[in-house]
Amino acid sequence: MRVLPARLHDQFRREYYGAAAGAARQVGGYRRLHDVLRLWRLTAVAQSDPGFAGRLAAVLEGVRSGSLEGRRRLRMSCLGGLAAGELWRMV
Repeated sequence: MRVLPARLHDQFRREYYGAAAGAARQVGGYRRLHDVLRLWRLTAVAQSDPGFAGRLAAVLEGVRSGSLEGRRRLRMSCLGGLAAGELWRMV
């Protein structure tokens, strides 16, 4: 939590407690808890990088404009292969 920006703490807690409750109720819920923690670890690492905000802005602008210009730079900015849905939650 110390690496994660304060504005994301409440969202993290909600998702964590929801996944933990699911893991306590059913065996298959453990996988969901694992996935939630993994995603948040990646989110914290990305958000703590000093250049992250600029790269994210470039990706979002490219998506909005439909521009392929600079596509290599945009591809490299997608956090090491996170799915597009995971990228949007970091906005």
